Amino acid sequence: MKNLLECGRSNDFGLLLYISIPAIYKRNATGDWGDYCELAGTNFRQMKYSGSDEKIRRDVLKALENAGAAGIVNLPEGVDIEWLKNSSSSSNQLFENFDKAMSNRILKILLGQAITTQSEGGSYARAVAAIEVEKSITDDDKTYILDFLNYSFRPLLSRWGMPDNGRFIFREDTRLTTKEQLENDLTLAKIIQTGGIPVEELEKKYGIKLQTEAKTSENV
Repeated sequence: MKNLLECGRSNDFGLLLYISIPAIYKRNATGDWGDYCELAGTNFRQMKYSGSDEKIRRDVLKALENAGAAGIVNLPEGVDIEWLKNSSSSSNQLFENFDKAMSNRILKILLGQAITTQSEGGSYARAVAAIEVEKSITDDDKTYILDFLNYSFRPLLSRWGMPDNGRFIFREDTRLTTKEQLENDLTLAKIIQTGGIPVEELEKKYGIKLQTEAKTSENV
């Protein structure tokens, strides 16, 4: 067991246990939806014949089978069957709403919300709140991972001849978007222009060169 380290409790399946139920419902409903589309999108052909000539019946059935993949029913003369409408917008909407409901349930279990993954529009305030919820869950997950790595995994590194005096951390993404870079550049240019902060101090703080040597020109 030297190379094995368990994480979490042996009887705790985590989010997989909660997601399994809506995932099964979603998979089954998607299969039923596919069967419905196949049935509703295929027309039936009805054949009636009189007499007892079996050869005629077989020839007609063979001709209908070769004509396409639509369903065929063979009725003797004098027998009528009422065909119910297979396709309807309400039935199709039922499958779609159920599939969407299961997807949203899975997303809420994983992310705490489903707004950021939906294509429908929403208010800005709701979107901000949803992102904050997702960020809070992510921070909790990161804390759990770091606690495991630093207090359970790190002390074992010395067994393989690796140093265990450091700490695991998440490297934060400090990259700025183009808009943020432009805003910072404009703000810095304004500070330099107004002389609010000495240029030398800004160069020392940010480690960049802001001053350029003055160029002289002679009139000939």
